[in-house]
Amino acid sequence: VSPDSTNEDGLTALHQCCIDNNEEMMKLLIEFKANVNAEDSEKWTPLHAAATCGHLPLVKYLIQHGANLLAVNADGNMPYDICEQEAALDHIEAEMAARGVTQALIDETRAAPETKMLEDLVAEAEKGRELETRDPNTGATPLHIAAANGYLRVVEYLLDQHHVSTDVKDKDGW
Repeated sequence: VSPDSTNEDGLTALHQCCIDNNEEMMKLLIEFKANVNAEDSEKWTPLHAAATCGHLPLVKYLIQHGANLLAVNADGNMPYDICEQEAALDHIEAEMAARGVTQALIDETRAAPETKMLEDLVAEAEKGRELETRDPNTGATPLHIAAANGYLRVVEYLLDQHHVSTDVKDKDGW
């Protein structure tokens, strides 16, 4: 059995340990090579979980073992954005400062998924490909995805330069 096996929400055992504040099990999983940067279905890492729950010892241990301080979840949040426990937040911010993390790097990292989507769509358009292709499972178009994620530059590109339809509905009726 892999230490990185997931449940239906993409949670690994390491995620669950970080939610439950189970330091002993977390250390054991990491000893057995659990991925400290595993992402669940909402792109939360174990560090997101430990940070939002305010579990300082777990936050420290994850960072010592390579947790990505700049991991961005599906809501665009990094671990420090969702950490309300002061000592854990202070530790994360001190680690970021020690590693030379700047606001420019934070902004660039946060914008990376939107930038990648825009670059991919531009490349598809240059090849003459359709930009309203639906996801076979959800029925979502690139416009649905961009709007749901708040990717303003992508939405503007699709509407202004390619005049994609705003009348298409996905399988959820959006």
